[in-house]
Amino acid sequence: MAKIAEPHVRSSKSVMSSEVETPEVETHTAGTLLDAIAHGAFDGAKLALNVIVVLIAFKAIVAFLDALLGMGSAQLSTIGLAHVPTSIEQILGYVFLPFAWLTGIPSSEAQTFASLLGTKIAMTEFIAYDNLATLVSQGALSERTVRLATIALCGFANVMSIGIQIGGYGMMARTDAPKLRALDSRPCIGALANLFTACVADSSSRLTGPLHDESGKLFLEPCFKRNVGSVLSNAQKRLHFCMTFVDRLFKDLHRSQNRVGLSFQDRLVSP
Repeated sequence: MAKIAEPHVRSSKSVMSSEVETPEVETHTAGTLLDAIAHGAFDGAKLALNVIVVLIAFKAIVAFLDALLGMGSAQLSTIGLAHVPTSIEQILGYVFLPFAWLTGIPSSEAQTFASLLGTKIAMTEFIAYDNLATLVSQGALSERTVRLATIALCGFANVMSIGIQIGGYGMMARTDAPKLRALDSRPCIGALANLFTACVADSSSRLTGPLHDESGKLFLEPCFKRNVGSVLSNAQKRLHFCMTFVDRLFKDLHRSQNRVGLSFQDRLVSP
């Protein structure tokens, strides 16, 4: 996806490492250990503050646009237009609706799935996962849709990450900051890579079957329950789910290869 969003259109020439022009980097020679610690802490604080300020600005812009859309929707509803988007997430949900259909999501759940993708792009994946947890607890989504959404939302391609890149890289490499800003919102295209991964995982899960344990409980269910423990506990459950899924996938692929090998040998020895 990175090559599609930013293709390499010029022919590259191999050069020696001594011929590469390296940008000038500000250095600081510490006189003592305490001086090095203080200077490093000061640089880290500036970087963190820069990222936080940019995140607040991006969040404020999204909230402002949501407020404008909400007021506009309220005014349009008085003249009979009741299905007007009221937030950036809903607009992005309509944008991602065709992609939801392409992943094979049922039509009854495609809009909900697309709204989760829109929330992930406009805000962060944490808010999208929180909304997914609510839907899972309500039983509003099928097992397959939950599986696809779990993988499709697992990515860092969103508006907030652009703010982090501008704030972080702009602080560390000021000379290259204009090049990063020129990319604009193209990093969000990387969200399609998560959809590709979700489609591959879904097609592979048809070999493994439903992801249930011995008691018939869905492996994904404990990962999204609220108030079931600490963040570390939930992370361990998600890791257990991923390891179980990969283990069953490789076992089924191995059995499939054995079946293909046996059938090929039968054809060789058959008259």
